[in-house]
Amino acid sequence: MEIDGAIRIYPVIVVPKGHSWIAALIALAKSGSGFGIGAGRGYTANFPLPVGTYDAAYERVFREGALPLVQAFDPDIIILETGANDGLRGIDPNLLRRNLDEIVSIIKANNIDIILAGMKMFPNLGPEYTPAFSKVYPDIAQKHDIPLIPFFLEGVAGQIQFNQRDRIHPNPEGTLRIVDHIYPYVLKSVKKHLNQ
Repeated sequence: MEIDGAIRIYPVIVVPKGHSWIAALIALAKSGSGFGIGAGRGYTANFPLPVGTYDAAYERVFREGALPLVQAFDPDIIILETGANDGLRGIDPNLLRRNLDEIVSIIKANNIDIILAGMKMFPNLGPEYTPAFSKVYPDIAQKHDIPLIPFFLEGVAGQIQFNQRDRIHPNPEGTLRIVDHIYPYVLKSVKKHLNQ
């Protein structure tokens, strides 16, 4: 299938690590070092920030690091995945909403298609916080009329056999499960993009 072949030409996920200011990108890249999954199996652009770093620094990293990456790779589609750090740190869901809203607006202004990857939080963060956090992703997807993967880590989060020793970051098998999970969303977006 032609579309299927097109996806396999771009098997690398570029993952800038950080906060909700940092997006995961599908881009053409031939090699790199995937975070915990092995050389040549991913490309990670890591923007280390010290503990206690606040939003102005994350915004600077986005504007000076991640945005130039987007422009350098010039992708057709970006999978915007923020990870769980915002929730685990108890970041105000309204701040997450504002950040995601701005990121999506910037990406769309560059005529790049977006797939938003939703994240969920542990129930022990409270009966108000947990649903407020989870609601941000579908709200942003609806506002910007973009596809949503309801939970990026579906089938991987909380499953010891699919995570590294830290029980947070997916191992190679977990990464493959994530790819299988998001594949239908990516395929649909690629088909839509090719028909534009």
